[in-house]
Amino acid sequence: MARVLILGAGRQGRAIAYNLSFDHEIILADNDSEKIADFINFSNKHLPESASIQFQALDASNPDDWVLMYKPDAIVNSASYMFSQKLTKYAISNNMHYVDLGGNPDVVALQHDMNQEALEQGVAIVPDCGLAPGLGQLLASYGLSRVDDAKDVSIFCGGLPKEPLENKFKHYLFFAAEGLLNEYSGCETILEEGELRIRECLDGKEEVKIDKIGKLEASLTRGGISTSANTFHGILNSYKYKTLRWPGHWDLMFRWKKEGFFETNWQEDALASAEEKLGEKIPTSKEDLVVLLVKVSGDKSKMEILLIDQNDPVTGLTSMERATGFPAAEIARLAMRDKLKAGVLKHEADLPSKIILRRLEKCGLVFQIK
Repeated sequence: MARVLILGAGRQGRAIAYNLSFDHEIILADNDSEKIADFINFSNKHLPESASIQFQALDASNPDDWVLMYKPDAIVNSASYMFSQKLTKYAISNNMHYVDLGGNPDVVALQHDMNQEALEQGVAIVPDCGLAPGLGQLLASYGLSRVDDAKDVSIFCGGLPKEPLENKFKHYLFFAAEGLLNEYSGCETILEEGELRIRECLDGKEEVKIDKIGKLEASLTRGGISTSANTFHGILNSYKYKTLRWPGHWDLMFRWKKEGFFETNWQEDALASAEEKLGEKIPTSKEDLVVLLVKVSGDKSKMEILLIDQNDPVTGLTSMERATGFPAAEIARLAMRDKLKAGVLKHEADLPSKIILRRLEKCGLVFQIK
């Protein structure tokens, strides 16, 4: 039985641990004792009795200082993208596979610079294994394999409250504030009219209607397609991503952008900075909804793939945890079974999308295909 080190006992970490606990030994690491206690409570209710889990207090920012009781076969980083460069280097040096949730293109570029080292060590390094980036590209990859004359890819994705909210933020916080605000700041490279173009985050708001959900609004955010625009430059006409929200949230973020919030040092304490700007606490919830819509089209044919997922009361996992953590877990599982090639890999070019999607369907994610 392979052994995996999961960094971060928070929301996504527990979904990853849940998925892998049925057939892997787990080392769960976090410096926050409250998160460990919450996870133990969760594991007592929802993990199989046969689960093998050990706990360690580790500082994810300083892997060279770690003293591990047992060497893992792979590391899954669900703590923060800010540690990904150091952790990638550590994993390669210690001959371990590595998977993370990514989301920051600058950090991912630094990870891809280590491709040769990963090849020489024979390990798979897979950044951006969450929902978007991650699952969105896997669905697009599957669509591209089915639409022979494909030219255009559009991905729309959002982790949402189940209905519109009246709070000032017009949204819940379903994962770390630093990750959310990171998506809203800076610029994104997209493929448009056959050319690579840099667009400012939050640009291009449009209305998107989803069957059984209603009217949502989508705007350009950062990191949602990772390396895909560059990968398909010279091959496709367009490859774009936008984040979905209930009406009202983007208008607030536009005002924050105009007032210069995203140019401040919000990264030092993202949640505190956002709540100070908002003037009230940002609410959280375990009642959530994930909507992921991927459109792949050509001159004569097109395919749409839609995922609508809700929190699971049986496992206690939110939809955001499931749709983010499960893809990362399944990719880590393939790496530990030596089913992935060595190197720093891209979702759109290097991963077996059909196999992963079939595994995710067995986990309860339902993909509707037109």
